[in-house]
Amino acid sequence: MIRFQNPFYLFVKSRPTLAAFLFLILSTLLPTKAQARVFSMNSRNFGSYFLLAGGTSVIQKAAFENESVANDYGSSYSLNTGGEFGFVSCTGPLTWRFGLEVIKPSTLTDVSAKLGASTLYLVKSDLNAIIPKVGLEINIKQTPNSRWMIFGTAGTASLTFQNDYSYVTIAPSASHSVKAKSSALMYGGGVGGEFSMMDTTTVMVELGYRALSFTELKYSADVTSFGATAGTSTAHVTGDVLKDQNATNRKIDMTGYYASVGFRFWLL
Repeated sequence: MIRFQNPFYLFVKSRPTLAAFLFLILSTLLPTKAQARVFSMNSRNFGSYFLLAGGTSVIQKAAFENESVANDYGSSYSLNTGGEFGFVSCTGPLTWRFGLEVIKPSTLTDVSAKLGASTLYLVKSDLNAIIPKVGLEINIKQTPNSRWMIFGTAGTASLTFQNDYSYVTIAPSASHSVKAKSSALMYGGGVGGEFSMMDTTTVMVELGYRALSFTELKYSADVTSFGATAGTSTAHVTGDVLKDQNATNRKIDMTGYYASVGFRFWLL
């Protein structure tokens, strides 16, 4: 005789820790009648939030182009992705935003640097920017369950840059890493909407524009890398400005349009 086993019972028995964790999450997200309250945009005061964002990138090959005699590269940065989290405080039709944004394009790996048909080396390129910021939202239309706003933000961004080189066939003829840092002012703005979703949780959507360009990168570690001509190499020390083959500053431009979506959790 085949005995039927309750699948829910089997799950709890085999994974009690995971089951307890899921129960805790569900009990938090699905409040009881005693604790549930009707949410209204008019009663917002203070809360937390997080957003995920993405947009096209104008960085392209700027992280490694013109760094050596190579004139063709197998890949480029095409998207700026990242996220933001922080707190918001409301005063009438104004909402102040205090957050930390991270811009992290996908790391490029095994990018071939070529001169004609010859591969000179491979490069792995990684960069990210961290931006403490403040923003102001102004309501243009609001109902108890939704609102539309325009917003502006500003902050100071810090960039971390690293290129790792391997299978190097030109001077310095050795694997090495170029590490650099930079800082710049960021400002931007856009339009967005916020919509009631569940209890005191709302969903956010935004379309915005960000102006952010790092025009002076400085080496954060000593390194010997490619020289200005074939067969030469150049030693750099911490604090030197990172320059291209034509002696101009290497620039990383994260300016552009973006879209974001996220959630707000109103505490008061």
